[in-house]
Amino acid sequence: MPARSLVPYDLAWRQPPATASGVPASRQGWLVRLRDGEHEGVGDAAPWESWGTESAAACEAALLRWRESGELPSISTAVARSAVATAQTSLDAARAGLPLAHFLAAQPLSRTLHCTSHLLGDSTHPAASLLQARRDGYTAVKFKCNPASMWALADAFDAAPRGDGPLALRLDFNRSCEPNRDGAALQQLIDRLQPELVEEPFDAAGRAALLALANRLPGRIGFDESLSATSADELLAAAPAATFVLKPAILGGVAATFDLGLRLHAAGASLLVTNFLESAAGRLAARHLSAALEAVASARSGGHATGALLATDLFELPDAPRWQVPPHPGLHL
Repeated sequence: MPARSLVPYDLAWRQPPATASGVPASRQGWLVRLRDGEHEGVGDAAPWESWGTESAAACEAALLRWRESGELPSISTAVARSAVATAQTSLDAARAGLPLAHFLAAQPLSRTLHCTSHLLGDSTHPAASLLQARRDGYTAVKFKCNPASMWALADAFDAAPRGDGPLALRLDFNRSCEPNRDGAALQQLIDRLQPELVEEPFDAAGRAALLALANRLPGRIGFDESLSATSADELLAAAPAATFVLKPAILGGVAATFDLGLRLHAAGASLLVTNFLESAAGRLAARHLSAALEAVASARSGGHATGALLATDLFELPDAPRWQVPPHPGLHL
């Protein structure tokens, strides 16, 4: 029986991300560890209650029960449950002598993962951020925005130097728009900028408007906050050509999210794999999942350049537009 342990962490922000759902004072969570002889599995549990996860207290209580008795966290504590599941899968990969990405895809992956989306937390200086993203070699950029900031962002994007290659734009509204108040302006913005992806533009009351927009613009509207392990089938039936934003930290862990991605891909949906702004351990697991789903389900990799948002971290995981799956078995930290 593998030994179970928890390691709490509390990481300060260097640059807190601007989201409509609020930002915690620091990024707190727990490393979930399973040890079986020389083999180790690791998961990362970093709840974000204002984003819709369980509270930190509920997550910790579920993890402590698991550590003491082996009781698996319930679906009501989705972050704790996902971390335990990822720890088990990465342990299984380590036992098999395979990197986590290879283990998930059930094949060796020789391609380099293209982490194309550079999360830009500073929307106050978008032109400079766009220029830096180009210099760093990214081909897509992502901005957090809201109805009050979207036209200034549009002006900055229009005025930015185009460079030698295309620079795709991804916008994340974090449900800050109201359909009746902002729907027409949002459509004008989309027509003007032709973004590659617009994530969660409408608030929870605007679900019907979100689905209608997703069906009108195939592949260009992203389900993020709307997506959970229990809502995936309903969303797929209502808008099969939408983009599904996959975060293993809240969707049951890397193996469950990989299986969900295969199912969505088979039904014609587009996939974008990203992280939950957790520690380097969680971000590394998301990169492995991205590499696996990019190889077998044409998934895009987005938002993995988020390490710069943190002033401190558990270990160094450089942000870069390209990432090669490391040769170490499991989730090697």
